[in-house]
Amino acid sequence: MFTRTLFTTFIATVIAMVSFSAHASAISVDHTHTATKLSNTVFVDANDRSYCSGTLISKQHVLTARHCFADDPATAVTIGDVIDQANSRAVIHTVVHPDADIAVLTLDAPVLDAAPAAINLGYQGHGTALHGSGFAGNYGEGSIAQDFAGDKFDNRFYDAYGNTLVIAAQREIVHGDSGSGLKDDNGAVVGVLDYRFPGIFGETGGATMHDYGQWVVDNTGGQAQVVDNPQGAPADAEPMTDRYNDLPALIAEGFQTQTQVATEQVEAAHAEFTAQVDQVIADAQTQFQTQLDAGLAAALSS
Repeated sequence: MFTRTLFTTFIATVIAMVSFSAHASAISVDHTHTATKLSNTVFVDANDRSYCSGTLISKQHVLTARHCFADDPATAVTIGDVIDQANSRAVIHTVVHPDADIAVLTLDAPVLDAAPAAINLGYQGHGTALHGSGFAGNYGEGSIAQDFAGDKFDNRFYDAYGNTLVIAAQREIVHGDSGSGLKDDNGAVVGVLDYRFPGIFGETGGATMHDYGQWVVDNTGGQAQVVDNPQGAPADAEPMTDRYNDLPALIAEGFQTQTQVATEQVEAAHAEFTAQVDQVIADAQTQFQTQLDAGLAAALSS
């Protein structure tokens, strides 16, 4: 009896030790994964007066748009899709391109919990699917970046922005999206979102890394990763056009297009409503006639 009891106690002790060891091991493994991996989307604060988006392109550098700092310098950024001051860094140096609407910010400390985006120097042909993420007018603590996507369809030169690629975004681009990285399917930056056309829903563009990417890399001290992944037709098959003087015409064209679309939507809605009213009337007439016939039949039978 003593031996059996001793053996049972021994087995229970072993099981408890194994369970504790496994539990401790599990806790140890989980602890190595507690740090949340942040995206390389960046919220850029210019002295609490101007707000933009950007992309982390090295552990200590952010790519964004030059025009964001027309009135105030960049002072701080927060890393990730959510504005969270716990993930903030101070900006200690800003360099802007002399001809293109791009800027490189240097941070006061490296970012260790986000993977920087590479700079893609390859030309992106018309029809290439691109995407990005910007803060779209949401600047408060806890605000979440909004995704956008669209196909590239044009090359344009503007005095204020330089050589740009243009996409037809699937959502409206608003203030706060400026500086967002235009990315390829691998997440590499091919452009910086710089502008939008009022009245032309979702049409937006930005300075191309095909033209300015090497300048960006040089101003990170070579810390930014470089790739060269062209897509679609070669650059010489789709030349850059000077559209600066055409901007008023483009805006007018955009308003005309939007008006036409709105008119067609109103006409379609009116036709649908009319059809629904006609159906209701027809159903009511049928029901009334059925009840009338039933009443007459009942009266005659009595």
